[in-house]
Amino acid sequence: MKKLKNIGHTLAKVSLMLLSVMIFSIVFFELYLVYLNTSGQKERSEQIMTNIDFKIDGTYKDNPNNIWYEKTTDNITSTNSIK
Repeated sequence: MKKLKNIGHTLAKVSLMLLSVMIFSIVFFELYLVYLNTSGQKERSEQIMTNIDFKIDGTYKDNPNNIWYEKTTDNITSTNSIK
């Protein structure tokens, strides 16, 4: 029973650490975008945000670079010939 408690505490600590790292990364990225905007590099920040939108947004799912890309097999050729 004690081992199970220790495993639970360890999993909770690891989860909290991962969550903390994610929050820190998001805040750091946002501060970087604020820095780009205030330092006159608005085009660079817009380029970064457009690139992220392009990769994540489902609107562009026909592009292989998008995470929602669905490979289709619409290139079926017909060989119907009349004899």
